[in-house]
Amino acid sequence: MPDTSINFVDDSLKVLLQAGTDFPNAEMDFCVGYVTASGVLLLKKMFNTAHKTRAVVGLCVQNKVSAFQRLQDFGVEVYLYTTGSNTIFHPKIYFGATKAQVWAMIGVPCQVTRPLRHKSLPAAFASATRDFGAGPT
Repeated sequence: MPDTSINFVDDSLKVLLQAGTDFPNAEMDFCVGYVTASGVLLLKKMFNTAHKTRAVVGLCVQNKVSAFQRLQDFGVEVYLYTTGSNTIFHPKIYFGATKAQVWAMIGVPCQVTRPLRHKSLPAAFASATRDFGAGPT
């Protein structure tokens, strides 16, 4: 049976960066509605330790070309998601996988770099070892 842990974390940026350290050479995928060049810079170390990184990002006026350029500068494959005029695309999902382990963070607060004026919900961070079908015992 895989070794699994699930935690709710308040300092999501710190935990996300630690995942990059704890799971080096992982393939990483993330899906966010909004991205900034300064936010991408905060994740540079994690992108540099990843084997491959892919991002699905919403196409909206809040996202600037400089953020997409910075993602590409760090070797991230960028995919754009467009919605209809009355639809909001606002996921916050980060996922990483190595041959032996997987991790995921869901629900990262919108402002991870500065304190929020209101109480925010913690992000959920889960990690597990992969079980390659040893079968039931």
